[in-house]
Amino acid sequence: MIFDVYYPMRAKDGRIVPGIKPNPMEWDQIVKKVATDQSIADLLQKIRTNQNKDEQAVLKSQLPSICYVGTCVQGTRAVANMQPTQLVMIDIDHCEGARLAWETIKAEMGEWCQENVMAVHLTPRLGLRIVFAAQTGFSTLQENMDWFNKQFKLNRFGDYDAPCKDFSRISFMFKADELLYENTRLYLNTGPQLKTCLVNDYFGSTKTGSVGGILQANGGKTAQQAGTKKAEKLSEEDENAKEFTPEEITDFQ
Repeated sequence: MIFDVYYPMRAKDGRIVPGIKPNPMEWDQIVKKVATDQSIADLLQKIRTNQNKDEQAVLKSQLPSICYVGTCVQGTRAVANMQPTQLVMIDIDHCEGARLAWETIKAEMGEWCQENVMAVHLTPRLGLRIVFAAQTGFSTLQENMDWFNKQFKLNRFGDYDAPCKDFSRISFMFKADELLYENTRLYLNTGPQLKTCLVNDYFGSTKTGSVGGILQANGGKTAQQAGTKKAEKLSEEDENAKEFTPEEITDFQ
């Protein structure tokens, strides 16, 4: 399976910000090449030893990132330009003993894990990130995340975080040795095929999969039309930004 990787960029005001230019990569390449880069390990160490949240945020923005939930089909990373991958990303923040927590969750999942979970890894602040296949009967990211949280009682281990409400949401890069689980059958599409059940409803549809519901929530506009302004804003920033490779990230630490 191919995911878009985004490298950090320099904004007009000189800040280093998460990237918006997609770099499609095979999962195997991400794990063996990007996640093994020493600059990522160094940045994660700085993030985890810094107690200032604002400074942590600055450091995190210097990491490459992956978009698990959406593929950029045109231009740059913006809601209007994304196509759902049919994967969902969920976090457990402030997770004490994240590795043990995952082993507990995995044991409770049983065979469901092999059929549905694509990847699990630690986050920059040592939380737990789980990427799983969207479930039949739910057409939004939020519905899938809420179901998963309830089904596997994530609050036992930390704070269930539901920030991933649109298909342009990124996940900061992990270290290769902090990838706790990967499902080759799922991402190579040699196992059960991912079902098409998610729709891009970032703009507030409360109807599951209803085009009419999405249009009503957008004031009669399609998601593409409603997202145009945001897409144009990102494109303007893109024209005035410089993109960097992982090797250059250390220049900004």
